[in-house]
Amino acid sequence: MILLYGATGYTGRLVARTFAEQGLQPVLSGRREDALRAVADPLGLDVRIGGLDDLDLSATQALLNCAGPFGRTQAPLLRRCVDAGVAYLDLAGEVDEHLAAAAWNDRARAAGVLVMPGAGYGIVASDCLAAYVAETLVGPPVRVEVALKTVGAVSRGTAEVVLGSLRRTGVRRRSGALVACRPGRARMKVDFGDGDGLTTVVTNPWRADLVASVPATPSYDTYMAFPAPVRMMIGIPHGGLLRAVARRLPEGPTDEALAQGRSAVWARATGTGGAQTTAVLRGPDAYIFTAKAAAACMRRILAGDAPPGVHTPASAWGYDLALEIDGVVRVDV
Repeated sequence: MILLYGATGYTGRLVARTFAEQGLQPVLSGRREDALRAVADPLGLDVRIGGLDDLDLSATQALLNCAGPFGRTQAPLLRRCVDAGVAYLDLAGEVDEHLAAAAWNDRARAAGVLVMPGAGYGIVASDCLAAYVAETLVGPPVRVEVALKTVGAVSRGTAEVVLGSLRRTGVRRRSGALVACRPGRARMKVDFGDGDGLTTVVTNPWRADLVASVPATPSYDTYMAFPAPVRMMIGIPHGGLLRAVARRLPEGPTDEALAQGRSAVWARATGTGGAQTTAVLRGPDAYIFTAKAAAACMRRILAGDAPPGVHTPASAWGYDLALEIDGVVRVDV
């Protein structure tokens, strides 16, 4: 059985619907029965009432945590899953959350439990493409660069996370270590192969793949294609304004907006002699990608393919996992 915790938020509802459409039949869990049933009943799903510290994990094979902020919800649910022998997945996408999860690796291995933070678009897409360019390069890579681009509306929760991070110092990987890095420190133009031509991307030093993806690669940089007004605000003290902007957004994109949205990832691996491998990955709207990516991960687990320890999607199931998601294509550049 799959437990889906946090199914009443925007992303959680979309994940629940996608799982149900794919026949995964998750049990929706959380504290508020009325809110859970409002999501579960139209989908023909069951509910299980419980909170972070008292959730019943009996007869559960895997739990997917969709309830942010993950800095608050990850630790108690992860602990309960490892203790109960239940695979734990969430949709976390930032450095701190993945460092916290990584600290559980030894305990998870000893318990025979899979732990995977980042089972959504932001990590599945970037991790799989980074692994692809790194592993297809002739010789070991010394540097991997990854850039993400999304076209479409954003949810209020996503906006609060992104806009709230614009002033916060993050990290980049150098010589195998994480060193401080300012947001927007560097910029470049890349072609995502989506018909938009060259797109400006800037340093995004909060992304979890900085600590999780292709860990043997000494240097790793992550970039994001922010709209021009957002790029201008990076590093400027407009915290109150940014929070006000986020609060005015709708809870999430409509189904029509989701259908029109799209996502893309660009990645390049560089070897010791200067050889390079570059590829792009294109797919549906990031929210749809997230729901379908989480479903792809769950199908692997339900089939008995759940390697113990803390894993990224590519380290658990290989870089072609992303290609199992409907509408996703990978192109060598």
